[in-house]
Amino acid sequence: MYKQTRAVGAAALAVMCAYCAKHSTGPGLTLSPSEARWSGAILPTDQNTGAVEGAGRKMINGQAELIADADYPNRTKIDITLGTPSTNTTVLWALVPDRCGTGGVPVLPVNAFSPIEVGPSGRGEVTVVIPFELPTQGSFHIDIYQARRATLADVQACAELKMHKR
Repeated sequence: MYKQTRAVGAAALAVMCAYCAKHSTGPGLTLSPSEARWSGAILPTDQNTGAVEGAGRKMINGQAELIADADYPNRTKIDITLGTPSTNTTVLWALVPDRCGTGGVPVLPVNAFSPIEVGPSGRGEVTVVIPFELPTQGSFHIDIYQARRATLADVQACAELKMHKR
């Protein structure tokens, strides 16, 4: 009975390890840009620190996703959907290294990122391809700026991006 239980346990462990290796981006897993996908939820920030706020404030929300451009491996395709109480406005945004609230410099000038046009419903979407190879390590986030300014003090929402296997 002991040998059978141990064999079943070993088999279960092997299945779990195979699943984790396929669905994890831990230190032992290396992905190529064509295998990687970065994504994160857009959440409101604390205007004083730039840190992402909890569920208490739901003024702005959405989703961001980055994948390698299939035709040009040195480019990244970015999809953003946004919901905001503001209507009929233009929203600036940028891809920035490090974590939300760190005040990092965007990977390209802010004007290189097509603005998000928010319609009368308060929803906006943008899909852009930028001349930036999809990273396979590090940490990145998307800053969503208020008005037409793009400083850390003007960040109204942020998406912490996590890398996944496609």
